[in-house]
Amino acid sequence: MKIFLTRAILVISLLLNYTNVNSQGIRLDGICYSGINNHYSSAGYWGLSYDQNFGEKLSLSLSFRTPFSSNEGLYVNEVQYGFPSIDGDVHFTVYHINDWQEFAYTSKYFFSDNSDGSYFVSSGISLMLATNTYNLNYLDVDGNSQSSYGDLAVGEYEQSITLIPFALDLGHRSEFDGFYLEYYVGAQFLLSGANTEVEPASLANHGVETRYSSASIHAGLCLGFSWVK
Repeated sequence: MKIFLTRAILVISLLLNYTNVNSQGIRLDGICYSGINNHYSSAGYWGLSYDQNFGEKLSLSLSFRTPFSSNEGLYVNEVQYGFPSIDGDVHFTVYHINDWQEFAYTSKYFFSDNSDGSYFVSSGISLMLATNTYNLNYLDVDGNSQSSYGDLAVGEYEQSITLIPFALDLGHRSEFDGFYLEYYVGAQFLLSGANTEVEPASLANHGVETRYSSASIHAGLCLGFSWVK
């Protein structure tokens, strides 16, 4: 991961130092959707981005993204699990709670002049730092409620997960001089983290899994302000 970040910073620095820079902007990614998290009911997000044009056809963006609200209730997905035992059927309920922050790098190729308003295709890679909380709030054995059974115990368990999404998009950006509007839609693919094993092992051993989508759709509607350098 350190190697990836170091190379990304080096590439960006070289571009800024040696490429003819035309204009730049700050963008609010206001209404956005990422299907990576849709099984956690936290698919909506907002973000802030920095846009930089290079020449007439290219542009790059650096973005920070996070879910719409810190209200935990928006990010809870209740899942029931069960398995047979010598004492009868065991049933337990886990609330999957998800929060995340994402740092993204995106490069865009415009079909016409990037300052006059144009459709574009883009590719991007990002680092998504997710926190999964597994709230085991109910456990029963043969119909009798219990606080623990075997290696299971009622309680809350937290796990940090690193995801690396790769995105391919088609979008449109209006004239890049003053206020501008941008929208895009595309696909995301998880290069790392989609099948991370749940911790603690007591949950994983009884069927609890992470619920990220390895391939998904994402889209965004953004408003920004640009200026000519």
